[in-house]
Amino acid sequence: MIQITASSIQRLHPREYLRRFLDQGVRPDARTLADSRDVSVVMGGVHSANGSCLVKLGNTSVLCVVKAEITIPTVQHPDRGMFVPNIDLPPLCSSKFKPGPPSAEAQTLSHFVHDLVQRSPIVDLESLCIEEGKAAWVVYADMTCLSHDGNVLDAAMIALVGALRNARLPKAILDENAVRAPEERTELLKIVRAPLASTFISFDGHILADPTADEQDLMDQSTTVVVDGLNIEGPLLSMYKAGGTPLKLDQLKSLVIQAQQRAEQVMSLV
Repeated sequence: MIQITASSIQRLHPREYLRRFLDQGVRPDARTLADSRDVSVVMGGVHSANGSCLVKLGNTSVLCVVKAEITIPTVQHPDRGMFVPNIDLPPLCSSKFKPGPPSAEAQTLSHFVHDLVQRSPIVDLESLCIEEGKAAWVVYADMTCLSHDGNVLDAAMIALVGALRNARLPKAILDENAVRAPEERTELLKIVRAPLASTFISFDGHILADPTADEQDLMDQSTTVVVDGLNIEGPLLSMYKAGGTPLKLDQLKSLVIQAQQRAEQVMSLV
């Protein structure tokens, strides 16, 4: 007699497999539709960096490393430093990524973060100026996905906020056209916003929070709500929807409330 296992059904008929769970108000990993996965955070584990944060969201993990260099300010903004974020999804995080140019998903995530930073700056760039027109800090925040089991964006934004709040810069001074930055004197970065993303997907009329990779592969559409962890009840930093039909107003309000509640929980960790 041939025995059909649950994993076989999931592989052969993934949509039907997921649908049967959701119709019962539960997901394959035993979460309810509105539940997010557990988050764990390790701050400052990379001692060669100015700051770092390792985030594990379920089986998805992202490491953000912050490093700073001294540069010459731009002509357009002589009194400001620069902040440069980047997201990398290397082959080691998932078999679906191959060596070579950045994948479509990596490019989409990078574009989202760059656009968010342009519209809602995270770091006080003027605080990065050492000497107007002569020297300033450029802060690099590199987010690397170590394990991809869905919803990399949310994990990456937690790691970014954590690493920036953990980062310290030497108190640099310009002395006779030479910049001195003694490592024994440091100060925290001046953070003006803490963007925390909450991603939801729609599948067969159901809305799921914090999707796994299997759930994301089957989604009809996705909605990402970005809340400022330093001003949770304030204006949203972003709301991005991809694909599908428009959500109802009461559905959007519910997603915003869930995003605010999650941001409050995350801020207690970073």
